[in-house]
Amino acid sequence: MHTVTFYSFKGGVGRTMALVNVAASLAARGRRVLVVDFDLEAPGVSTYGLFKGSGDLGVVDFVEKYRRHGEAPDVRGYVRRCDAPIGTGELWLMPAGRQDAQYGSRLNSIDWLKLYQEEDGYLLFEDLKAQWREHINPDYVLIDSRTGHTDVGGICTRQLPDSVVAIFVPTEQNLIGLRAVVEAIRRESQPPRSRAIHLHFVPSNVPELDDEEGIVVSALEHACETLGYTRPAAVLHHYSSLSLLNQPIFVHDRPRTRLAKEYTELTNAVARQNIDDRDGALSYLKLVENEIELGVPSSTVGTLEERLDAVASAHSRDGEVLVRMASVREALGNSEGVLSLLSIAIESGYKKASVYNRRARVLRSMGRLDEAVADFRAALDCEDADFQDVYFAIRTLVEISPHTLASISESRAIKRLSATEGIFVSEAMSIPGLLSVAEQLLQNIREDSDLESARRIAQRQLAVVHIGQGRFEEAMSSIATSHSDAIASEDISQVFNYAMAEWGMTGRPPADLFKRTLELDLLRSRGGGVNYSQCIAIAAHFAGDAVTATRRLARARLGIIQNPVSTFSCWRYLEVPPSEFEEDLNDIDQLLHGATTVPRFIASRAGLS
Repeated sequence: MHTVTFYSFKGGVGRTMALVNVAASLAARGRRVLVVDFDLEAPGVSTYGLFKGSGDLGVVDFVEKYRRHGEAPDVRGYVRRCDAPIGTGELWLMPAGRQDAQYGSRLNSIDWLKLYQEEDGYLLFEDLKAQWREHINPDYVLIDSRTGHTDVGGICTRQLPDSVVAIFVPTEQNLIGLRAVVEAIRRESQPPRSRAIHLHFVPSNVPELDDEEGIVVSALEHACETLGYTRPAAVLHHYSSLSLLNQPIFVHDRPRTRLAKEYTELTNAVARQNIDDRDGALSYLKLVENEIELGVPSSTVGTLEERLDAVASAHSRDGEVLVRMASVREALGNSEGVLSLLSIAIESGYKKASVYNRRARVLRSMGRLDEAVADFRAALDCEDADFQDVYFAIRTLVEISPHTLASISESRAIKRLSATEGIFVSEAMSIPGLLSVAEQLLQNIREDSDLESARRIAQRQLAVVHIGQGRFEEAMSSIATSHSDAIASEDISQVFNYAMAEWGMTGRPPADLFKRTLELDLLRSRGGGVNYSQCIAIAAHFAGDAVTATRRLARARLGIIQNPVSTFSCWRYLEVPPSEFEEDLNDIDQLLHGATTVPRFIASRAGLS
């Protein structure tokens, strides 16, 4: 049960309307919400459609009976469930009291100072809280407090709540009065009470006019400085509409309005402070993660750690919350904490591919490679594994344990990939020892895909795999029916690959095919990556264009220096690390300077390497 008081030093700021909208928003999310109208002099909650009712006993009647009998009454006689349907949650109301002719006299008969000093008023309201929990068990209690400096205001802002929503128009008159109340609330964290109450600051009725002179900005900044907060929980702008006379509940009746979105933002801020609210906990953890990454954490490390521990305790078997908390721990640089949280999440049944991949990444960073490999393989067996999960797992396994991918084509995750996704995966396995696996994936796509375009791409990629395996004749037949057909092609990659395969089969570089490659390059509007520049450097050399060959080789070298990642090399027809790609560029440089050298995929086939 998370208790939130809505307080304003002065009236007319939209406090009750904000409370009602937050209550409706929480109920729409499936929460059980009790609203308590403690604005005893000017009760207003019951005038809103969701809460309308008459003749109900409430706070004043509850206190009056206690004073008469010296015993707290059963709260169930002073609350009612609201019948208006909204979402899957529940709305309950404890009104200010029965609104009859004697209400004013009953209210005036209560001496609040005497109630506390002589009649154990503090214990009365502690009992009231206990009864709320026992008989209604709400997720949230939202209290509408009266304005100004009052004894009732002290009950609402210091004894009852876990959080206080301080709503104010950012004028000096509002700020001066509110500052004293805020300071009193903050003192609650000191002995003997030692009870921290969270403050949500909400500027309200903020004009939407053109702020050419910066008046609004200045007023909001002054409010931050005066009240001692960094940023507001929400900003409620002035809403000019006659519909306000009908007291609509914006999040329910007019959800697309700006004001409805602002009330939703306030609801999110309130929920983030409720440790027991699962959605609130997730939202809180996401906010903390973002703040840490931006270098502006909202809490001191000690306070943050205490709150993280509380969230972990409240949701100790909730995999999604634990995984989100692992993200926070990761942002804080706590690898052991990340590993522990991810492990608990998986043990709790949250066995998602993304979680296995994350734990595998942590294990790898800690040097625990065998465990990392096991987790990457587990990710590939998960029913929920999508392309990103599969691709990340395979790319990493290619680096640290390629032999474990020998049977990957039978993986459930691989079989669920689309044809296009399968082609991307096959490209990731263009390394020694895995070309046969890539070939099997591509053959499956070529034979089983319903998309003609996917079958054609798979066919082309098979040619690349065949060249890497030294199966030059098969590669050539996959690309074109003859040398002349290859020259007639408009596809630059097909022309180049046919040329390289023919070079491998005959031992002679076909100058006419390389010249055709260079012609097609001139028709392209973009330059391509480092592999493309590498290919054009070779083609230009055999086409007799030494200037282009040298320029493209330099571009490839600069590209791999600026972005040193594994890339495909046409000198080997394999994906290689940056260091090997640079070695290949050095070989090509020698070729450009007259050396008799051949690509490594040809040399290895001929036993020359």
